[in-house]
Amino acid sequence: MTWADRRRELRQPVGCMTNIIEVRVERAAVETAVIIKLAMDVHAGQITSCRQVDGRLPQPPQRLSWQRTIELVEEHLARGERVFTCYEAGPCGYGLHRQLVALGAINYVVAPQCWDERRRGVKTDQRDARELCQRLDRYVRGNTDAFTVVRVPSVEEESRRALCC
Repeated sequence: MTWADRRRELRQPVGCMTNIIEVRVERAAVETAVIIKLAMDVHAGQITSCRQVDGRLPQPPQRLSWQRTIELVEEHLARGERVFTCYEAGPCGYGLHRQLVALGAINYVVAPQCWDERRRGVKTDQRDARELCQRLDRYVRGNTDAFTVVRVPSVEEESRRALCC
């Protein structure tokens, strides 16, 4: 066999090569999907949220109503974007978590903590939302020490706990 024949043989498509190309195209589509990270400081009357698109810097926090926050998540999901959200466990319960998960977002309820690592002594909803957004980014990228995820109780467990207090 001559060198030219060998080169021609190597250039011939192999049956399984088309499958590899298809898998690579599918993987590229998944890897290029826009990732939205939305961290929320939740209160009874409003939600202060900080959004980060892909790996960019977080956007300035905004005060939104509960309904507008849900609509914002729905809009991102309708565009085919992957949405990661988080908020601190607190007196507002886990209804927001259940709504977000039902929509298709990946939500984390995290243990409350002091987000002011530098001890500036200034606590605002905007700072909390921004710091939580930065932690969410680290957590999604694989740093499981960024915050502590809380187990969300079932509706029955939550209502039983509310009765005993």
